[in-house]
Amino acid sequence: MYVYEEEPENLARHILLLSVLLDSSLLPKERMDIFLELHSNALLRERTATYLENRGRELEAFIVSLSSKGELPTANASKADSTTTTSSSSLAVLASILDISMLKFQDRDKLVDVFKAYRRSVPFDMVKAWDIRSRKWYGDRFDFRRNMIDWDYHMPLLQAGTPGLDPASGSIIHYHHFRFWRMTGIAFELRDSQYNEPNRSLISNAVGRTKDFKDRNGRDVGRSVNAWGYWGDILNSPYHCFGTVSEDPSFFKITNKQFVRTAVDVAEHNVLSLLHELRTGEPWTPNSSGGEAHRARVARGPTSIADLEEESNKRQKAEAACKEQQQQQQQQQQQQQQDGTGAAHHGLEDGLRTKLQLDSTPAEQQQQQQQQHQAMGPVQGAGSTPGASFMPCAAFQGPRAGYVFKMGDHGIGYYADEGQQGAGQASCGDVMTAEDAARAQLGRPVHGGEAGQQGEVQAPQAEEVARARHQQGRSTQGEEAGQQGEVPALQAEEQQATQQATQQAAQQLQDGMAKEEEAIRQAEARLDAAAAQRLGGGRVRLVPLLGTPSGVGGGPQEFGKLLSGKAKFAGKFNLVTVGQRHVHMLGRDYGINKVLVPGGLAVAESGKYMLQLNKEQAKAFEGKIDDLAATSGLCRAKELEQQLQKPPDGSCTGMILPDAHLLYKKPTS
Repeated sequence: MYVYEEEPENLARHILLLSVLLDSSLLPKERMDIFLELHSNALLRERTATYLENRGRELEAFIVSLSSKGELPTANASKADSTTTTSSSSLAVLASILDISMLKFQDRDKLVDVFKAYRRSVPFDMVKAWDIRSRKWYGDRFDFRRNMIDWDYHMPLLQAGTPGLDPASGSIIHYHHFRFWRMTGIAFELRDSQYNEPNRSLISNAVGRTKDFKDRNGRDVGRSVNAWGYWGDILNSPYHCFGTVSEDPSFFKITNKQFVRTAVDVAEHNVLSLLHELRTGEPWTPNSSGGEAHRARVARGPTSIADLEEESNKRQKAEAACKEQQQQQQQQQQQQQQDGTGAAHHGLEDGLRTKLQLDSTPAEQQQQQQQQHQAMGPVQGAGSTPGASFMPCAAFQGPRAGYVFKMGDHGIGYYADEGQQGAGQASCGDVMTAEDAARAQLGRPVHGGEAGQQGEVQAPQAEEVARARHQQGRSTQGEEAGQQGEVPALQAEEQQATQQATQQAAQQLQDGMAKEEEAIRQAEARLDAAAAQRLGGGRVRLVPLLGTPSGVGGGPQEFGKLLSGKAKFAGKFNLVTVGQRHVHMLGRDYGINKVLVPGGLAVAESGKYMLQLNKEQAKAFEGKIDDLAATSGLCRAKELEQQLQKPPDGSCTGMILPDAHLLYKKPTS
């Protein structure tokens, strides 16, 4: 394939976009995003701008290396990582495809200068450049440009329709996408990010002359100047490049007189399918069954009854599973608390253990004390004088001379011992231990008063309790503190175990994700290697050609020196394609008919979808192309053209030649 361009910026963009598609350091989805951004957007994300700068440095060294026939440089050779290896391997694949032997050294230097301009240190205000171009086009109606955009979309664009389909169905290019691009220059907003970096690959030089004075014939004569800026399309949008024709018919489904998909979805699918076919050798049609694309489904959400029922069932199952998990956790916590309490009080009698489990909190104790005060009436409280007959106390606080701690008519507390002989003499039987206090709270017999009615705690039982306490490392009087300290300790252990389990699960998840990512990287690397093998071996060769613009000394003579005037290229090409800006090259002066084989084809892009032209002007433009081709002896092949533009099924699926192109054939004799 021989690619001829008059400006080095366009030729550099071809090399750049091809290198992006071959960049094995990026996954296919990332390549698609970056490719569409660099191809169509006037503004880029910061990440894409950084990638453009790094790729420009690599291509700059790449062109120098090819010129000197040296080894291919590695990107950031000081960093020995996988990205460096894959980047250098992709450049090696590009080197096996690209043939710059027909570029002069000054042309190679121009390419190097263009790649240097991709650096972010090169200042350029793309917003201002877009605004200047828009003001020039809209003129006095710049403040009402939204109305003009609306007219351009609903009149020329919708009337032209979608290639291969009935024009009455309208265009698959969505109005909001088209309007946003006309206002900002952003065609593919594929991420929820800020697009604030200029796309320096779209900056170029415009060659012209100033209008300083006029010659004697009234022509403008002035200095020859180069204007550095953005001179690309600001009217037609880049969606026709990848977003209006596809091999998958499901993308052109119409519901309620509107397309279900948009040109953005079609462009994403086309680029991904091209990458898939390049790497596997097989066509990719994931939506051939008629299912919706992931992007459209996520944006629109469930709409059918089946989808809504499925979503409802999933939500109910998730809620039931969550409730069941919470119940299990609560049961486990209760079981752990019960097991911990039973282990802490192993060996104690049933009444004492029951008291420890049902022990009230300090707030409940205060409430009980208040109730006891109200029930006692005139009986004095804890602050009573030593002569009081009862002193309320929720827990045993040590022996008191002349009092017995027990459960009585006024509740739990210290009752005056009527059988004691002396106020300051307390026998061993009058002193209640903590176990006796617990028994008193449970209504059990205690040592001291009311011995005849409730009985006494036997000395062997008290010794057994004390011995059990001693074995557990606690004193008999420290029972309450031990009980209160066990629950926080158990909770702390449980929290620590839970944190450890969570950390282990997170680590396992990270390891699994890392292994999965590594497996994906290896699979992608194998596919890229297959693509390199498929492209290598001389099967594909791209030869760039750079000529001088026709307005500054170039034109047919320059093109003849490069291609059409050389005997070795006579009758060599099977197919020639020219865009709208190069249809004049079909004329006799450029000699394209000389390089075509007998029966060779020439394809020219018409003005059917150009918003600058109305229907009459587009028809006149098509007639002008026919006249230029006729001067070179090329005949219009309308039958073959219709056959390639309209597949048998009547849809745009499998369309080889879009209906905006004209087909010409060189006679065999």
